[in-house]
Amino acid sequence: MGNEHSSIVPYGVYRVKDQHIMIAGATNAQFKSMCEVIARPDLPSLYNNNSVRVKHRAKIREELEREFAKWEINELCIAFNNVKVPASKI
Repeated sequence: MGNEHSSIVPYGVYRVKDQHIMIAGATNAQFKSMCEVIARPDLPSLYNNNSVRVKHRAKIREELEREFAKWEINELCIAFNNVKVPASKI
């Protein structure tokens, strides 16, 4: 499991363009907000609750890191924090 939470997705360390970010998207609302920031409004309907997200952890990580690779750490932290998604540099 490493830095991931065993029963919450997304919650852990993810790769961005220039380093790593720690994200705690524990609620459905936080996941939706996070997906809106990264221009993937389709993801919350595919993974509409935490139980589904836990089952598809690897696929979600792949999808998120593909989008996060477009962002520099400072930009993404600010964008997430502006929509109340806990995120910080490591």
